[in-house]
Amino acid sequence: MSTRNAERARARCRLQTSFSIVPLGLKLVGAPIVPGNAFVVQMDINKSLRFGEYFRIWLGASDNEVEVLATDSALRQLVLRVKEPRRPFVQVVRKNQWTRPVDVEERARAAGGRILSETRNEWRLELWTPEEERRFLCGKDDLHLFAAQVREGDTVAQAHASLKPRLVQDADVLWPGQVKRQGEWFFLPVSAEEEHFIEQHRSARPRGLKLRHPIGESGQPHVADKVIAIDRHFKDPGHDWRWREVYAQGLVTHPDHRDVHLDDWTKVVRNSEIRSSPRDRLRLPWID
Repeated sequence: MSTRNAERARARCRLQTSFSIVPLGLKLVGAPIVPGNAFVVQMDINKSLRFGEYFRIWLGASDNEVEVLATDSALRQLVLRVKEPRRPFVQVVRKNQWTRPVDVEERARAAGGRILSETRNEWRLELWTPEEERRFLCGKDDLHLFAAQVREGDTVAQAHASLKPRLVQDADVLWPGQVKRQGEWFFLPVSAEEEHFIEQHRSARPRGLKLRHPIGESGQPHVADKVIAIDRHFKDPGHDWRWREVYAQGLVTHPDHRDVHLDDWTKVVRNSEIRSSPRDRLRLPWID
């Protein structure tokens, strides 16, 4: 066995051992998950009647680096490091009610790629793997397995911290133990001043209150009993700031997560996961 093949075998063994420690199901598949992209790292979450949910990983070319940096058995989560040379690959994007042409174009441009072709049912994109090292937080969350690309983190705790925007970090300090989460969304308590502002907005724009409405744009939306989106504007010399704040109240549901009940109005903030497009309408079948 060559030196490179021996190291490859050791890397596969280390991956399997790390996933089993957590424990999380893992299958190192013998063929690419998406045919035609044999050189790139591929990962998805699969399900079987016998084993339930488990991760599938295709390691790709022999010079790709895939390793587990840290595990947390209590949370059943781990941090996965991936590094591979910049290579082209083809992604097929199926057309559905959530996928818009503008998001497909954004995805292609962001990766330095292009749209190769379009048919009635799908787009074919030529994309490129990033050269920089990447981190993925993988494991069990609520009811199902997940994989989220994080900006940094050599440990599970550090990866979790990197998913919290500054607003969420500040809320944790102001209201210890009162910040709630469902999947990629955080729900922050609001101040008396904010609550007054919400009521003023409701009085001025009663149609702005949406019932059983998505709290934000995502592939499969999280839906709340009451949702209000307020466009904010602040101007000072040299800057014109515009942003949207979303507030939710009542029951929040999603098929992949446990229900969350919000007794009062809360501010909705999305986590800092690295996504394939700003609107997150393109869910890749593997981690590139």
